[in-house]
Amino acid sequence: ATHLHNMMNFPGFGFGRRVPTEFIQIYKVYSVAVINRPELESSGKIILPNSALAQLAQLNIQYPMLFQLSSIKPEDTRATHAGVLEFIADEGYCYMPYWMMQNLRLEEGEKVNVKSITLPKGKYVKFQPHSSDFLKITDQRAVLETSLRNFSAFTVDDQIKIPYNNRDYQFTVLEVNPSPAVSIVETDIEVDFAPPLDYVEPPKPQTQSIPIPIVKEDTSSSSGFSAFSGQGNSLKANSTSKTPTNSYTGTSPSTSFGNNSNPVDNPGAPKLIFGGGGGLKPEQKLNTSSTSTAPAKEKEKEESSFKAFSGKGYSLK
Repeated sequence: ATHLHNMMNFPGFGFGRRVPTEFIQIYKVYSVAVINRPELESSGKIILPNSALAQLAQLNIQYPMLFQLSSIKPEDTRATHAGVLEFIADEGYCYMPYWMMQNLRLEEGEKVNVKSITLPKGKYVKFQPHSSDFLKITDQRAVLETSLRNFSAFTVDDQIKIPYNNRDYQFTVLEVNPSPAVSIVETDIEVDFAPPLDYVEPPKPQTQSIPIPIVKEDTSSSSGFSAFSGQGNSLKANSTSKTPTNSYTGTSPSTSFGNNSNPVDNPGAPKLIFGGGGGLKPEQKLNTSSTSTAPAKEKEKEESSFKAFSGKGYSLK
């Protein structure tokens, strides 16, 4: 009975053996470039040895298989998460993308701790491009969606690399929900972008203000100002004005005729001759009296009877 009891507790027998619930191994780490797999540089998966598959098969783990990767250095607490692509690595070795080694601050040949883990499904992730050139891509979300199929998990502060059009674009994982590390396998996840690291806010256009002159009212002369105070002129002739005449009195020459005075009696009176032989005869009397005012009175009468704008009006209606 005692011998049977010891056999049941023997590790190789299977009855009393402790079955491990998680996978924990330490491997030497190298980049995927060592095994000539550069296409894996733009992925989030690692390559483990075949012995790791045998151990994982005996564990009650959930699929997809996810692992927590960390340095064995006690002073470095950085960790990231990844899936597994193949189990073809040499025994005791682990191959991973170089960007993972940079996140963990690992050099070629150093040791890495690999631990199986279960992560919640991601619902939200926010990336920050390192270059503004990524914004020049026509459909950034479609490019990112295609590239993310090569990843299994994301961790806050991870710096990943995504290839497009013969160029690699660097991104920093700024935020993930609902936890600092999430699985993105077979899940719908919302993707958001932050401004690139080298993004410069364009200067705002400066609006040039045009000064508007303000005319101040001169209050000193406002009291004496009177609108339309100029002198007006009437179109109606002044009825009291008299038209000047060209009459001459005394011995002055005159252009009017009809006076009974004889020019012979006044030797100083000039004789007015019009044309040859058509002038006045000597016997005609030159009127040297004042010019008759009859034409002037008639003109004055006409002016006094004049009324401006006295015509007949017509309506346009």
